[in-house]
Parts: sequence; structure tokens; C-alpha cells
Amino acid sequence: MRLGLILYLIFHCCLPVGLAQNDSLYSVWKNENNSDSLRLDAYKIYIWNEYMFTDPDSALILSNELYDYAVKKKQYFFYGSALNHQAVALSILGKNESALSTYFKSVDACLRHGFESKAAPTYSNIAGIYQEKGDFKNAAKYYFKALNIFEKDDNKRNIAIVYSNLGVLYNIQKIYDQALKFYNRALEIRKKLDNNDFDIGQSYLNLGAVYGDMKDYDKAIIFYNKSLNYLEKVNSLVGIGTYYLNMGHVTFEKGDSVNSLDYYLKALEYYDQIGDVRQGTIAEISIGSNYVALGERTLALMYLEDAFERSKNLELNQQIATGALNLYELYKSEKNYNKALEYLEIYGALNDSLNSVNSKESTIMLKFEYEYDKKALIDSLAYVSSQELNIVEIREQKAALAK
Repeated sequence: MRLGLILYLIFHCCLPVGLAQNDSLYSVWKNENNSDSLRLDAYKIYIWNEYMFTDPDSALILSNELYDYAVKKKQYFFYGSALNHQAVALSILGKNESALSTYFKSVDACLRHGFESKAAPTYSNIAGIYQEKGDFKNAAKYYFKALNIFEKDDNKRNIAIVYSNLGVLYNIQKIYDQALKFYNRALEIRKKLDNNDFDIGQSYLNLGAVYGDMKDYDKAIIFYNKSLNYLEKVNSLVGIGTYYLNMGHVTFEKGDSVNSLDYYLKALEYYDQIGDVRQGTIAEISIGSNYVALGERTLALMYLEDAFERSKNLELNQQIATGALNLYELYKSEKNYNKALEYLEIYGALNDSLNSVNSKESTIMLKFEYEYDKKALIDSLAYVSSQELNIVEIREQKAALAK
């Protein structure tokens, strides 16, 4: 049984984290004697720090308030960032189409009012949405749009974020040398910046993920443990959740399916705590796969089918394909060929549309495997049908003799 795709920590929004305490930021926002720009800047950072990754529903409501106030006061500089906040919250809530539409509104607001630099974070976030949809061509296009602006502005922190996201993009396509190159570039920059524990933790997490995919599990664990030290310093629930998810993958691959299940369940607990349905879907796929390895097929089916439905609702094509493949293998092993063929067809159709395969040769091999499995299932169904007909004929013959 193949595991679900590892979801590495992608820091979608490129806004810098404020250095002030959240209470102080909120006080600045509530103080009507402060300038509108100061109040909006404080509230923007407050929403990001206090709610975005722990309570995205509230973050969305407050981001709407942020935008309305900016419009009321004609603070054009904040139009784009307020819309970007809305879109990030929508994305975390799994509403990718609404998020994408709002991101483009953010870009339009920035460019229309002459703030090209403010559009750069949103370009990176747009790339992240395309990446989740499996549209890697557009993902790369928008990452490099963002990178060009950040390099022009010499914005080191955000250059590192885009490098990191490009590393994710290459790693998903199994182009590991490029993934490592961009992750290490991001880490090198981040080590030179102040107040950067979360981002450094993210870099170690992503480096560990590459080595895990390369099956160098011991090296992966070293990087994961380094990441946890930094992520716990800032109590990053999404980061700690991803640590547990990736440790689950490595532990499973090392053959310890008992402890890997504990890691996966902890990851799901963290993601559910912050309402991150996308990451939670990955954790559910992994839990289902793990239960298959433990022989707990009823529990496996429960988690895999739930994850598959969530993936469809969220339009996460990579996860839909992974879930369909896992369900195909599970039903095939139980000789439920009708259900197996149903999920194989879904996997085959999605696999054709996703451009995540890193070479023409591997695409051809996957097509051969798909066609072979499909024919085998149809043959199995034909055999089962013939056996059922034989049983009916035997029963009819026995009934006739009994007369």
C-alpha cells in the first residue's frame, strides 16, 4: 500500500511577522487617536499572529473588517494585503476556488494603485493554490513572478519563502537535486535573519522530507528533530503537526507501523485543532494506509473514504489521486472488483491530467501499469460473473432433478 503524498510545510503568505506582542497590536488598532495607516498595519499583523493558523474562521471575519476599514478610509496601500489575508484564511479552510479568486482581486488592487511590491506575496500564494491543484506549470510561473519582485526589492525574508516553496514544487516532482538546492538557499538566508525560528524550523522540516523521499531515513529524522526544536519555540501548531506527519511517514517506511500510527494520529489532532482541513486530509490518508498495514481494514476504509470525500470537496487533485489509488488497492485485495475498478478509473483519469510526473518514460510506465490493472480487474469481474452463472445453473439442475 502506497502512502499519501507528504505535505511539506508551505508558508503561503509572505507577510513579515510583527515583533510586538499581540495585546499591544490590538491596543494600537483600538486606539482611534492613532493614524489610520498605523491602526491598519497593527490589525493586519494581529490577525495574522493571533488567528490565521489557529482560528481561520475568525481570521476571515476580521480580515473582512480590515478590508472594509481600509476602503472606508481610502487607505489604498492596505487593499491588497487585506484581500490577501482573506484569501489565506479561505485557503486554510479548504475553499481553494474562492481563495484563488480573492488572490487575483488582491493582485488587481495592488497593481491598480501602484503597489507592485504588495502583489508579490499574493503571486506566491496563487502559485501555492495551483501547486495543490497539480498545475505545476502555473505554480512555477507565479512563484517566479513573486521572486522577481522580491529580488528587485532585496526582500531577503520573502526571497527565502519563495525559494522554500520552489523546493516543495521540485520535491513533489521528485527532482530532488533542485529541491535540496532551493531548500538550502532558503535556510542559508534564514539563519542570517532575526526572529526567524519558525522559518528555520520549516527549512529543516522540508530538508528532512526530501531525504525521506530519497529513502535516507536516518538523515531525514535528524532534520525533523532539528525542526521540532525551532517550531516548539514559537508554538507553531501547523509546523508541529507537519513534524508528526512526516515522522509518521519515515517511521512507517522503516517498518514500524505501530509507532507510525501514533505519529499520524498526533498530526491529525494538531490539524483538527487549528481547522486545517487540507493537512488533515493528508493525515487521514496516511492513517488509513497505516491501518491497512496493521490488518485493521474496517478502520482503514473509514479513514480512506473520508479523506477521499474531503479531497474531492477541496478539489485537491493530488490527494484525490492518492486516495483513489489506496482505495483501489484495498478493494482489490478484498476481491471487491467493482469498487476497485471504480477507483482505478478515477486514479487513471486524474493521473493523466496531473503533470506531476517528472519524465516522459515514467508517464508511459504508469499508463502501462494502469491499463494492465484495468484489464486484470475486468477479467476478474468476468470470471466472477461466470462463476455466479455456473452456480445458478447448478442450482437449476439440482431443482430439476429433485422433481
